[in-house]
Amino acid sequence: ETIRKFVKGTIADDAPVVPISAQLKYNIDVVAEYICKKIPVPVRDFTSMPNMIVIRSFDVNKPGAEVDEIQGGVAGGSILQGVLRMGQKVEVRPGIVSKDNDGRIKCTPIMSRI
Repeated sequence: ETIRKFVKGTIADDAPVVPISAQLKYNIDVVAEYICKKIPVPVRDFTSMPNMIVIRSFDVNKPGAEVDEIQGGVAGGSILQGVLRMGQKVEVRPGIVSKDNDGRIKCTPIMSRI
């Protein structure tokens, strides 16, 4: 009842409320079933240029590695459209964020290869 009052008048007004506990493994199956049966699979666009939103990233280099020893990093997220292939050139934005001579923030995209 408290949750229903909290979401009243929002986009979640008619959303189902399912008590859940991941630690106790309570109702995980109910949520999984709801997602599978009620949320449609989005239409995929495999023909457009790839566009990916990165949720997290980390580098795989040893701390203090010299420039010629750098191996790269890993980015995880969702491909919104298109397809990424091995060897493909990619542009990472915003890339390197710095300040120019006037103190304004400047973003320089990073070009890389998958």
